[in-house]
Amino acid sequence: QPIILYFHGGGFVFGDIDTYSCFECHLSKSLNMLILHVDFRLVPEYSLEETIEDVINIYKILLDADSNIHRRLIGMGDSSGGML
Repeated sequence: QPIILYFHGGGFVFGDIDTYSCFECHLSKSLNMLILHVDFRLVPEYSLEETIEDVINIYKILLDADSNIHRRLIGMGDSSGGML
């Protein structure tokens, strides 16, 4: 089953799972897919490089858990999350 790796928007400054949970539930039910919401460190408390590092690390964690997961992952996001 495909898995959507969802990155929230918010200009890297705000946004979290609470902001997007209704949308993600609707999307999950509509597509009959699992959605993993990826939370990441926000600017200005952290640098953009650290934000990108968070995304890379979650991908590595998923690969460590299942070396074939990349075949089922779909990256998705809006606004700044779409850039990630």
